[in-house]
Amino acid sequence: MNARRTTPRVIAKFTSNMKSKQFFVLALVVLIVTAVGVMALSGCSMFGGGEDANARPSPTLPFPTNVVVDATPASVETAAPQEAMLIGGDVFNDSNGNATKDPGEPIIAGVIVQIAQGECPGTLAAQTTTTVSTPSYKFEGLSGGAFCVSVDATTAQNAGILGQGQWMFPQQAQGVIADTVKLNNRSKPTVNFGWTFATIGQVTAVPEGTPEATAAAAEPTPVQLLPTPTAFVEPTAGPAPCVYKANYVADVTIPDNTVMAPGSQFTKTWRVLNSGTCPWGPGTGLQNMQFISGDPLGAPNMVPIAANIAAGTQGEISINMVAPAQPGTYRSNWKLRADDGTLVGVGASNVSLYALIRVQAAPPPTSVPPPTTVPPPGPPTGVIQMEPGATEAEVQGQLVANQIATYSVSAQANQNMQLSLSSNSNSARVAVLSPGGFPLPPQRGNPEGTYWQGNLPTTGTYIVQVLAGNATPTANYSLNVTIPVRIQFAPGAISASVQGTTSQGRIVTYLLKANGGQTMKANLTAPPNSAGITIYGLDDGQPLIRSQSGATSFEGQLPATQDYVIQVVPFGNARVDYTLDVTVQ
Repeated sequence: MNARRTTPRVIAKFTSNMKSKQFFVLALVVLIVTAVGVMALSGCSMFGGGEDANARPSPTLPFPTNVVVDATPASVETAAPQEAMLIGGDVFNDSNGNATKDPGEPIIAGVIVQIAQGECPGTLAAQTTTTVSTPSYKFEGLSGGAFCVSVDATTAQNAGILGQGQWMFPQQAQGVIADTVKLNNRSKPTVNFGWTFATIGQVTAVPEGTPEATAAAAEPTPVQLLPTPTAFVEPTAGPAPCVYKANYVADVTIPDNTVMAPGSQFTKTWRVLNSGTCPWGPGTGLQNMQFISGDPLGAPNMVPIAANIAAGTQGEISINMVAPAQPGTYRSNWKLRADDGTLVGVGASNVSLYALIRVQAAPPPTSVPPPTTVPPPGPPTGVIQMEPGATEAEVQGQLVANQIATYSVSAQANQNMQLSLSSNSNSARVAVLSPGGFPLPPQRGNPEGTYWQGNLPTTGTYIVQVLAGNATPTANYSLNVTIPVRIQFAPGAISASVQGTTSQGRIVTYLLKANGGQTMKANLTAPPNSAGITIYGLDDGQPLIRSQSGATSFEGQLPATQDYVIQVVPFGNARVDYTLDVTVQ
């Protein structure tokens, strides 16, 4: 009881004294707060700091203090990643040879372009193939530094496309063109190369000791130093509505090596298969033929396709041409052209359709004698014989209207014979009679009757007739007869070698039977720049390689089972001694 009474009195007494003691209480609170702050900053052991009690205490900071810590070391710099660069450009036809890429000059597709590391010649790193788009080639993912971009016109693939000619841009060169490109934080998409095609038969030798000759002779060893570039794919906004493809079927007119008189007007017609998904012709997305290279033979650079050819069907495409005034061998290469600029060749290799003619001067015309009681001279007759080592012969003559010239030719069974007639009369034609006197139709010919080709059924003497018709009072003509030599392998052998000689520009023709899927290797050994080889299928007419590119060798898989024509084609009139080696396996 006493305790309960005492407590109120103590509290009352303390309360009564609070006002007099306010200064003391305030001082005590300040002292306690200051002591707690000092101990928190000192990190003493009693708060778990784990330091020696005798260690010198860390200096205390004024309370309170904000501490900012920089987490990035001062010595480390963050570099911006270097952006990958590219080198690209166009390989174009410098058609006027002015060393400038003019508007309208076409891109040459299918050419191999190489890139090497370092200044030219550099160390080979990668290669790609040109397309029809711009840029027609490009190498991507490159870092800064010097690179050597080059094109070798003498390799098999490039020679088959470029043929004879020379580089005009960025400088004049033969064979190999190279350009050192330095990348310094910027891509180079306009590293262009301009090529000018030469006239058939003109070959410009590369002088010995020049950088071009040294580069052409050296065969670099590929070393993979850069990421392998991906060939440029033309971008599209969406799925392409049309796929344009074509396959060669036959020469309807003017087969290869047709002999023409200077200035003759003719129409070259091909039969082709539209193997794509959309039609060709007027009002479609593919309406024209475009001249690619060689000699245009009087035709414009762009020729409309006259009639529609539906997808999956065959049709005929024709171009009106004129034979040049000067004698010689001429070819004219063409491709179909879609409206977006895509060039469409034939077959898996996208090769050009072409016309190949031989211009020879016909005998000068003579005036028709006035009527007389003396009968006119009889039509020409004679025997056609080949020179030793030759496979072709030519006869010329003149007929009055409706006359027939008759020639005899001796041949063996299963030999192939080809006849080509040129005349100032469009009614002149050629015919063949068997040894028994029966007409022998051609296995391949043309509607005009100026070309005849077929395998002879029996050994004997065949009659070749030139019929003048009545289109002109006098028909001057030139008849070319070719009987190829058949190459046969010894039993169990896969190769053969033949030797021969040609002169006066005569083509020597061989035949070789082979199966589709087999690999053929052919090599011609002859003096430099004296001759080349042409190979094509006898049945389908599809060329595998052409002498106009300067080619002297071929290796490739054969597309079909048939006879293959192998021709040794001289580049001039001089005598050429050669060896032809052929392997099929």
